[in-house]
Amino acid sequence: MNTRFRKFVLLAAFFFAMSVVLFPAAAQAPELHLRLSRDWGYGGFGGDIQGTFSFHADGPENLTAVAFYIDDTLVGKVEQPPWKLRFVTDAYPLGRHMLYAIGYTSDGQTLRSNELVQNFVPASESTTFLIKVAAPLILLGLGIPLLLFWLDRKRNPGKYTGNYGLLGGAVCPKCGCPFPLHGWAPNLVGTKFDRCPHCGKWSVVGRASHEELKAAAIACGLEPAPGQQRAVAAEDDLAKRLAASRYLDD
Repeated sequence: MNTRFRKFVLLAAFFFAMSVVLFPAAAQAPELHLRLSRDWGYGGFGGDIQGTFSFHADGPENLTAVAFYIDDTLVGKVEQPPWKLRFVTDAYPLGRHMLYAIGYTSDGQTLRSNELVQNFVPASESTTFLIKVAAPLILLGLGIPLLLFWLDRKRNPGKYTGNYGLLGGAVCPKCGCPFPLHGWAPNLVGTKFDRCPHCGKWSVVGRASHEELKAAAIACGLEPAPGQQRAVAAEDDLAKRLAASRYLDD
């Protein structure tokens, strides 16, 4: 029994030693992790930031305080969770800075966080970024849908007949009348929750085809049927001829 127990102890010690060698992080002291969040301002490429930001620290449960630093300057010390502290980049010199935190635990440990290298830039840099990068992206995002709409309209002119606008039209399931979809109506999955201007009721509707809108308009009395259109056209033509005959010489 003693021999077996010794073998068990030796085997356990061997596996523990191997775990320390293969997984050294498991044997190290608890770590303190630092990250940043942008509250207001500019966070560009290459670590460029400008405006109001917040430190966030994550560490062991027995943290009692966290001190936040920019280079060797203490920004502030927080002594209760959440381990968060706000700062403004304009209060510090422009250029690259090292950001880190030091945490203190209830059992006397001092933990140093990871380091973040950030480049504090002037406010004009963010304006330049918006002009050079963001504005073209916004224009491109608006231009592509308009271009696709224009091309589709050229290929399928009958699809866009009627006064239904860019979003197209829908048929009200309550009164059966067609109406143009509104841009302010809430979007659902492939549909909209929209209000019919004819009956004033709200419904979940989808974009209807030109044929469906045409049929609904005729059924609702908003447009005459094809036969009625010809009769109306003939009556108009006859009325025009009679009116013109008044000016003919006998």
